[in-house]
Amino acid sequence: MHLVHVFFRFRVILALSLAGVSFACSSSPPRLYGDINQSNKVLTYSFGDIDGHLVSSQNNRGRVTVLLFVTTFDIASQAQARRLEDLVRTHVPRMNGAAVVIEAPRHIELARAFRDVLDLHYPVAMVDPRILKEDAQFDVVRAVPVWIFVDRGGKISEIFAGPRTPSELDRALAQAEDVSL
Repeated sequence: MHLVHVFFRFRVILALSLAGVSFACSSSPPRLYGDINQSNKVLTYSFGDIDGHLVSSQNNRGRVTVLLFVTTFDIASQAQARRLEDLVRTHVPRMNGAAVVIEAPRHIELARAFRDVLDLHYPVAMVDPRILKEDAQFDVVRAVPVWIFVDRGGKISEIFAGPRTPSELDRALAQAEDVSL
């Protein structure tokens, strides 16, 4: 096995085992970022995924979409990426989900290892942090993980920073679906 995968696998296993402890000890819920009602604008984005495809607002329109901004080395990002996997697999009606790794393109092998070790079946895209900073739509992405819930019409319905519980994610999805109707 490639050395990067071995090291990454060890890190992920350790991180996921510690993640349950750190989440259980957290006393205050992560803060909602930004005023999502400040604009009725449609969120537009286009990120290249690690397999050479495009994760874009145009491709995702028509279904509720969840974008999860992460880094490969962050314990909370790793745990939340698995939580998104569970959400994408079990949610009815179907929804779109994608992780957006905020790292320089030269780290694509780490992003691939992130996807493979965590056994993720949704798109994993990448964006260079410098490019993300230049896009005012994503000024809410100040730390990771950040969840952005987008309704069927492409408008943001919820933005959360930090780890989320399954029930919090279910409520945010229900909100995005209600807004879409």
